[in-house]
Amino acid sequence: MKKYLSLGLFMAIVFLSNAQTKQVRVEGNFPKWTNGDQVVLLRVVDNALKQDTTKVVKGKFSFKLELDQPSRLSVYSVAAVSGKIKDNNSFYIDQGTVKLTGKDSLKNAVIKGSKITVEAQELDKQVAPFQHKLVNLRQHAQELLKDESKKAELEQLNVDYKLLIDSLRETKVSFIKTHPQSFLSLITLNEFLGGAIDYNFAQPLLSGLSADLQKSSLGKDAQRKITIAKATNIGEVLPDFTSKDTLGSELSLTEVVKKGKVTLVDFWASWCVPCRKENPNIVKAYKEFHHKGFNILSVSLDRSAGAWKQAIVNDEMTWYHVSSLNYWDEPVAKLYGITGVPDSFLLDGQGKVIARGLRAEALYAKLQEILD
Repeated sequence: MKKYLSLGLFMAIVFLSNAQTKQVRVEGNFPKWTNGDQVVLLRVVDNALKQDTTKVVKGKFSFKLELDQPSRLSVYSVAAVSGKIKDNNSFYIDQGTVKLTGKDSLKNAVIKGSKITVEAQELDKQVAPFQHKLVNLRQHAQELLKDESKKAELEQLNVDYKLLIDSLRETKVSFIKTHPQSFLSLITLNEFLGGAIDYNFAQPLLSGLSADLQKSSLGKDAQRKITIAKATNIGEVLPDFTSKDTLGSELSLTEVVKKGKVTLVDFWASWCVPCRKENPNIVKAYKEFHHKGFNILSVSLDRSAGAWKQAIVNDEMTWYHVSSLNYWDEPVAKLYGITGVPDSFLLDGQGKVIARGLRAEALYAKLQEILD
Protein backbone atom coordinates (compact mmCIF):
# COMPACT_ATOMS: atom_id res chain seq x y z
CA MET A 1 0.00 0.00 0.00
CA LYS A 2 3.04 2.29 -0.25
CA LYS A 3 1.57 4.09 -3.22
CA TYR A 4 -0.98 5.75 -0.92
CA LEU A 5 1.64 7.41 1.26
CA SER A 6 1.60 10.59 -0.82
CA LEU A 7 -2.03 11.14 0.12
CA GLY A 8 -0.88 12.04 3.60
CA LEU A 9 0.60 15.29 2.31
CA PHE A 10 -2.94 16.67 2.21
CA MET A 11 -3.72 15.83 5.84
CA ALA A 12 -3.75 18.34 8.66
CA ILE A 13 -1.19 17.42 11.32
CA VAL A 14 -2.02 18.32 14.90
CA PHE A 15 -0.32 17.80 18.23
CA LEU A 16 -1.20 17.88 21.92
CA SER A 17 1.40 17.24 24.63
CA ASN A 18 1.13 15.64 28.04
CA ALA A 19 -1.90 13.62 26.89
CA GLN A 20 -2.21 9.99 27.96
CA THR A 21 -2.43 7.32 25.30
CA LYS A 22 -6.04 6.46 24.53
CA GLN A 23 -7.60 3.48 22.81
CA VAL A 24 -9.84 4.65 19.99
CA ARG A 25 -11.82 2.91 17.28
CA VAL A 26 -12.94 3.78 13.79
CA GLU A 27 -15.90 1.75 12.55
CA GLY A 28 -17.57 1.76 9.15
CA ASN A 29 -20.90 0.33 8.05
CA PHE A 30 -21.58 0.34 4.29
CA PRO A 31 -24.00 -2.47 3.39
CA LYS A 32 -23.42 -2.20 -0.37
CA TRP A 33 -19.65 -2.62 -0.17
CA THR A 34 -18.11 -5.82 -1.50
CA ASN A 35 -16.36 -8.31 0.76
CA GLY A 36 -12.61 -7.99 0.38
CA ASP A 37 -12.57 -4.32 -0.60
CA GLN A 38 -9.67 -2.60 1.12
CA VAL A 39 -9.89 0.39 3.43
CA VAL A 40 -6.83 2.50 4.25
CA LEU A 41 -6.55 4.72 7.34
CA LEU A 42 -3.87 7.41 7.34
CA ARG A 43 -2.63 9.25 10.42
CA VAL A 44 0.46 10.96 11.77
CA VAL A 45 2.58 9.38 14.48
CA ASP A 46 5.73 11.13 15.76
CA ASN A 47 5.71 13.48 12.76
CA ALA A 48 5.66 10.56 10.33
CA LEU A 49 2.80 9.26 8.21
CA LYS A 50 1.43 5.89 9.29
CA GLN A 51 -1.13 3.83 7.43
CA ASP A 52 -3.26 0.88 8.46
CA THR A 53 -5.17 -1.36 6.09
CA THR A 54 -8.15 -3.62 6.63
CA LYS A 55 -10.76 -5.41 4.52
CA VAL A 56 -14.51 -5.07 4.33
CA VAL A 57 -16.47 -7.97 5.77
CA LYS A 58 -20.26 -8.02 5.26
CA GLY A 59 -20.24 -4.30 4.56
CA LYS A 60 -18.31 -3.42 7.70
CA PHE A 61 -14.75 -2.50 8.65
CA SER A 62 -13.00 -1.34 11.80
CA PHE A 63 -9.68 0.00 13.02
CA LYS A 64 -8.40 -0.09 16.59
CA LEU A 65 -5.53 2.23 17.41
CA GLU A 66 -3.83 4.20 20.17
CA LEU A 67 -3.57 7.98 20.14
CA ASP A 68 -1.59 10.16 22.50
CA GLN A 69 -2.86 13.34 20.83
CA PRO A 70 -5.99 14.54 19.04
CA SER A 71 -5.57 13.78 15.34
CA ARG A 72 -7.17 14.19 11.99
CA LEU A 73 -7.55 10.81 10.33
CA SER A 74 -8.23 10.12 6.67
CA VAL A 75 -10.00 6.99 5.47
CA TYR A 76 -9.86 5.77 1.87
CA SER A 77 -11.79 2.94 0.24
CA VAL A 78 -9.85 1.02 -2.39
CA ALA A 79 -11.41 -1.20 -5.04
CA ALA A 80 -9.92 -4.66 -4.49
CA VAL A 81 -9.85 -5.56 -8.18
CA SER A 82 -8.51 -2.39 -9.79
CA GLY A 83 -6.48 -1.12 -6.85
CA LYS A 84 -7.89 2.37 -7.38
CA ILE A 85 -9.17 4.76 -4.76
CA LYS A 86 -12.95 4.89 -4.76
CA ASP A 87 -13.56 7.74 -2.32
CA ASN A 88 -12.43 9.14 0.99
CA ASN A 89 -13.30 11.23 4.03
CA SER A 90 -11.50 12.71 7.00
CA PHE A 91 -12.42 13.61 10.57
CA TYR A 92 -10.97 14.52 13.94
CA ILE A 93 -10.83 12.11 16.86
CA ASP A 94 -9.42 12.31 20.37
CA GLN A 95 -11.22 9.54 22.26
CA GLY A 96 -13.88 6.85 22.03
CA THR A 97 -15.26 5.62 18.70
CA VAL A 98 -15.94 7.37 15.44
CA LYS A 99 -18.62 5.69 13.34
CA LEU A 100 -19.02 6.19 9.61
CA THR A 101 -22.31 5.03 8.12
CA GLY A 102 -23.55 5.22 4.57
CA LYS A 103 -25.01 3.38 1.61
CA ASP A 104 -21.94 3.20 -0.61
CA SER A 105 -19.82 6.35 -0.23
CA LEU A 106 -17.35 7.52 2.39
CA LYS A 107 -17.63 11.03 0.99
CA ASN A 108 -21.32 11.19 1.87
CA ALA A 109 -21.11 9.14 5.06
CA VAL A 110 -22.71 10.22 8.32
CA ILE A 111 -19.91 10.60 10.86
CA LYS A 112 -20.50 10.45 14.59
CA GLY A 113 -17.86 10.66 17.27
CA SER A 114 -16.48 12.70 20.15
CA LYS A 115 -16.81 16.43 20.80
CA ILE A 116 -13.92 17.40 18.54
CA THR A 117 -15.45 15.33 15.73
CA VAL A 118 -18.66 17.33 15.97
CA GLU A 119 -16.83 20.66 16.26
CA ALA A 120 -14.79 19.91 13.14
CA GLN A 121 -17.95 19.13 11.19
CA GLU A 122 -19.45 22.39 12.41
CA LEU A 123 -16.43 24.38 11.27
CA ASP A 124 -16.20 22.51 7.96
CA LYS A 125 -19.82 23.36 7.22
CA GLN A 126 -19.13 27.05 7.87
CA VAL A 127 -16.04 27.29 5.67
CA ALA A 128 -17.17 24.97 2.85
CA PRO A 129 -19.10 27.65 0.89
CA PHE A 130 -16.08 29.96 0.85
CA GLN A 131 -13.70 27.17 -0.16
CA HIS A 132 -16.02 26.09 -2.96
CA LYS A 133 -16.19 29.64 -4.32
CA LEU A 134 -12.41 30.02 -4.07
CA VAL A 135 -11.89 26.87 -6.15
CA ASN A 136 -14.26 28.19 -8.81
CA LEU A 137 -12.54 31.58 -8.85
CA ARG A 138 -9.12 29.99 -9.30
CA GLN A 139 -10.37 27.91 -12.20
CA HIS A 140 -12.00 30.95 -13.82
CA ALA A 141 -8.81 32.97 -13.35
CA GLN A 142 -6.77 30.28 -15.12
CA GLU A 143 -9.10 30.55 -18.11
CA LEU A 144 -8.93 34.37 -18.17
CA LEU A 145 -5.13 34.32 -18.12
CA LYS A 146 -5.22 32.81 -21.61
CA ASP A 147 -7.03 35.86 -23.00
CA GLU A 148 -5.30 39.26 -22.75
CA SER A 149 -8.57 41.07 -23.50
CA LYS A 150 -9.95 39.80 -20.17
CA LYS A 151 -7.53 41.83 -18.03
CA ALA A 152 -10.24 43.97 -16.41
CA GLU A 153 -12.30 40.91 -15.56
CA LEU A 154 -9.23 39.23 -14.09
CA GLU A 155 -8.55 42.26 -11.88
CA GLN A 156 -12.11 42.08 -10.57
CA LEU A 157 -11.61 38.38 -9.85
CA ASN A 158 -8.56 39.29 -7.76
CA VAL A 159 -10.70 41.70 -5.73
CA ASP A 160 -13.39 39.07 -5.26
CA TYR A 161 -10.75 36.51 -4.29
CA LYS A 162 -9.33 38.74 -1.56
CA LEU A 163 -12.81 39.41 -0.19
CA LEU A 164 -13.48 35.67 0.00
CA ILE A 165 -10.16 35.07 1.76
CA ASP A 166 -11.07 37.76 4.30
CA SER A 167 -14.51 36.20 4.85
CA LEU A 168 -12.99 32.76 5.31
CA ARG A 169 -10.51 34.18 7.78
CA GLU A 170 -13.24 35.93 9.78
CA THR A 171 -15.28 32.72 9.91
CA LYS A 172 -12.34 30.86 11.42
CA VAL A 173 -11.58 33.70 13.83
CA SER A 174 -15.20 33.67 14.99
CA PHE A 175 -14.94 29.93 15.68
CA ILE A 176 -11.77 30.43 17.73
CA LYS A 177 -13.35 33.17 19.81
CA THR A 178 -16.56 31.26 20.47
CA HIS A 179 -14.79 27.97 21.31
CA PRO A 180 -12.01 28.96 23.75
CA GLN A 181 -11.92 25.50 25.34
CA SER A 182 -11.69 23.58 22.07
CA PHE A 183 -8.46 22.04 20.89
CA LEU A 184 -9.76 22.60 17.37
CA SER A 185 -9.56 26.35 18.03
CA LEU A 186 -5.85 25.96 18.74
CA ILE A 187 -5.43 23.94 15.55
CA THR A 188 -7.30 26.60 13.58
CA LEU A 189 -5.20 29.38 15.10
CA ASN A 190 -2.04 27.57 14.01
CA GLU A 191 -3.26 27.75 10.42
CA PHE A 192 -2.59 31.50 10.68
CA LEU A 193 0.94 31.00 11.99
CA GLY A 194 2.75 30.12 8.78
CA GLY A 195 4.87 32.69 6.97
CA ALA A 196 4.66 36.29 8.13
CA ILE A 197 2.62 36.44 11.34
CA ASP A 198 0.61 39.47 12.39
CA TYR A 199 1.43 39.72 16.10
CA ASN A 200 -1.43 42.10 16.88
CA PHE A 201 -3.85 39.65 15.27
CA ALA A 202 -2.48 36.36 16.64
CA GLN A 203 -1.56 37.16 20.24
CA PRO A 204 -5.10 38.15 21.37
CA LEU A 205 -6.51 34.97 19.82
CA LEU A 206 -4.02 32.78 21.66
CA SER A 207 -4.52 34.68 24.93
CA GLY A 208 -8.26 34.12 24.61
CA LEU A 209 -7.89 30.34 24.69
CA SER A 210 -8.02 28.31 27.90
CA ALA A 211 -4.93 28.00 30.08
CA ASP A 212 -4.74 24.25 29.37
CA LEU A 213 -4.63 24.83 25.62
CA GLN A 214 -1.95 27.49 26.00
CA LYS A 215 0.14 25.08 28.10
CA SER A 216 -0.07 22.27 25.53
CA SER A 217 2.89 21.66 23.21
CA LEU A 218 0.93 23.11 20.30
CA GLY A 219 0.01 26.11 22.43
CA LYS A 220 3.62 26.64 23.48
CA ASP A 221 4.79 26.32 19.90
CA ALA A 222 2.19 28.89 18.84
CA GLN A 223 3.42 31.27 21.55
CA ARG A 224 7.02 30.79 20.39
CA LYS A 225 6.08 31.73 16.82
CA ILE A 226 4.05 34.72 17.97
CA THR A 227 6.88 35.93 20.21
CA ILE A 228 9.22 35.85 17.22
CA ALA A 229 6.61 37.76 15.24
CA LYS A 230 6.61 40.48 17.90
CA ALA A 231 10.39 40.83 17.67
CA THR A 232 10.22 41.16 13.87
CA ASN A 233 7.10 43.34 13.73
CA ILE A 234 6.94 46.65 11.83
CA GLY A 235 8.63 49.32 13.95
CA GLU A 236 10.76 46.88 15.96
CA VAL A 237 14.56 46.80 15.80
CA LEU A 238 15.34 43.52 14.08
CA PRO A 239 17.40 41.27 16.40
CA ASP A 240 21.07 41.26 15.52
CA PHE A 241 22.91 38.20 14.25
CA THR A 242 26.38 37.19 13.15
CA SER A 243 27.11 34.69 10.39
CA LYS A 244 29.88 33.86 7.94
CA ASP A 245 30.29 35.45 4.52
CA THR A 246 31.52 33.78 1.33
CA LEU A 247 35.14 34.02 2.56
CA GLY A 248 34.34 32.48 5.93
CA SER A 249 34.67 35.76 7.80
CA GLU A 250 32.12 36.79 10.41
CA LEU A 251 29.67 39.53 9.48
CA SER A 252 26.88 40.95 11.65
CA LEU A 253 23.65 42.63 10.70
CA THR A 254 24.61 45.67 12.77
CA GLU A 255 27.78 46.18 10.70
CA VAL A 256 25.78 46.31 7.47
CA VAL A 257 23.01 48.53 8.85
CA LYS A 258 25.57 51.10 9.99
CA LYS A 259 26.91 51.44 6.45
CA GLY A 260 23.71 52.73 4.87
CA LYS A 261 20.36 54.43 5.27
CA VAL A 262 18.18 51.45 4.31
CA THR A 263 19.01 47.74 4.48
CA LEU A 264 17.24 44.77 2.93
CA VAL A 265 17.73 41.50 4.82
CA ASP A 266 17.00 39.03 2.05
CA PHE A 267 16.36 35.30 2.54
CA TRP A 268 16.92 33.11 -0.49
CA ALA A 269 18.68 29.97 -1.81
CA SER A 270 20.30 28.93 -5.06
CA TRP A 271 17.83 26.02 -5.32
CA CYS A 272 14.78 28.30 -4.86
CA VAL A 273 13.23 29.00 -8.28
CA PRO A 274 11.05 31.95 -7.12
CA CYS A 275 14.12 33.45 -5.45
CA ARG A 276 16.16 33.27 -8.62
CA LYS A 277 13.31 34.86 -10.58
CA GLU A 278 13.14 37.68 -8.03
CA ASN A 279 16.90 38.32 -7.97
CA PRO A 280 16.92 40.51 -11.14
CA ASN A 281 14.38 42.81 -9.47
CA ILE A 282 16.60 43.12 -6.41
CA VAL A 283 19.65 43.73 -8.60
CA LYS A 284 17.77 46.50 -10.39
CA ALA A 285 16.85 48.14 -7.09
CA TYR A 286 20.42 47.82 -5.78
CA LYS A 287 21.92 49.44 -8.87
CA GLU A 288 19.43 52.30 -8.71
CA PHE A 289 19.56 53.06 -4.97
CA HIS A 290 22.86 51.76 -3.57
CA HIS A 291 24.62 55.09 -4.08
CA LYS A 292 21.79 56.73 -2.15
CA GLY A 293 22.33 54.54 0.91
CA PHE A 294 20.62 51.23 0.08
CA ASN A 295 22.42 48.07 1.22
CA ILE A 296 21.51 44.40 1.07
CA LEU A 297 22.47 41.49 3.32
CA SER A 298 21.38 38.20 1.77
CA VAL A 299 21.04 35.11 3.95
CA SER A 300 21.13 31.87 2.00
CA LEU A 301 19.45 28.60 2.96
CA ASP A 302 21.86 26.65 0.80
CA ARG A 303 23.68 23.45 1.69
CA SER A 304 26.41 23.61 -0.95
CA ALA A 305 29.00 26.38 -0.77
CA GLY A 306 29.72 25.92 -4.45
CA ALA A 307 26.10 26.27 -5.55
CA TRP A 308 25.62 29.27 -3.26
CA LYS A 309 28.68 31.16 -4.53
CA GLN A 310 28.04 30.32 -8.18
CA ALA A 311 24.46 31.60 -7.96
CA ILE A 312 25.73 34.87 -6.46
CA VAL A 313 28.04 35.31 -9.46
CA ASN A 314 25.49 34.21 -12.05
CA ASP A 315 22.78 36.52 -10.69
CA GLU A 316 25.20 39.46 -10.25
CA MET A 317 24.35 39.88 -6.56
CA THR A 318 27.17 42.29 -5.71
CA TRP A 319 26.32 42.91 -2.06
CA TYR A 320 26.77 41.31 1.36
CA HIS A 321 26.13 37.56 1.71
CA VAL A 322 26.14 35.14 4.64
CA SER A 323 25.11 31.55 5.25
CA SER A 324 25.76 28.68 7.65
CA LEU A 325 24.99 26.25 4.79
CA ASN A 326 22.53 24.41 7.02
CA TYR A 327 19.51 24.47 4.69
CA TRP A 328 16.28 24.93 6.75
CA ASP A 329 18.33 24.69 9.94
CA GLU A 330 19.85 28.09 9.11
CA PRO A 331 20.07 29.83 12.55
CA VAL A 332 19.19 33.27 11.16
CA ALA A 333 16.06 31.90 9.49
CA LYS A 334 14.99 30.30 12.77
CA LEU A 335 15.73 33.52 14.66
CA TYR A 336 13.25 35.39 12.48
CA GLY A 337 10.72 32.60 12.01
CA ILE A 338 11.34 32.24 8.28
CA THR A 339 9.29 29.32 6.94
CA GLY A 340 9.56 29.97 3.22
CA VAL A 341 11.76 31.75 0.70
CA PRO A 342 12.00 34.28 -0.77
CA ASP A 343 11.30 36.50 2.22
CA SER A 344 12.82 39.75 3.42
CA PHE A 345 12.83 42.59 5.93
CA LEU A 346 13.42 46.20 4.93
CA LEU A 347 15.15 48.17 7.71
CA ASP A 348 15.77 51.86 8.32
CA GLY A 349 19.08 53.36 9.47
CA GLN A 350 18.44 52.28 13.07
CA GLY A 351 17.65 48.71 12.10
CA LYS A 352 13.90 49.09 12.61
CA VAL A 353 11.60 47.06 10.37
CA ILE A 354 9.90 49.24 7.73
CA ALA A 355 8.28 46.46 5.73
CA ARG A 356 8.40 42.72 5.10
CA GLY A 357 8.21 40.63 1.97
CA LEU A 358 8.39 43.46 -0.57
CA ARG A 359 9.07 42.24 -4.09
CA ALA A 360 9.61 43.64 -7.56
CA GLU A 361 7.76 46.93 -8.08
CA ALA A 362 6.67 47.13 -4.44
CA LEU A 363 10.29 47.13 -3.26
CA TYR A 364 11.33 49.65 -5.91
CA ALA A 365 8.44 51.98 -5.05
CA LYS A 366 9.22 51.84 -1.33
CA LEU A 367 12.87 52.68 -1.91
CA GLN A 368 11.85 55.59 -4.13
CA GLU A 369 9.59 56.86 -1.36
CA ILE A 370 12.37 56.69 1.23
CA LEU A 371 15.50 57.65 -0.71
CA ASP A 372 14.40 59.97 -3.52
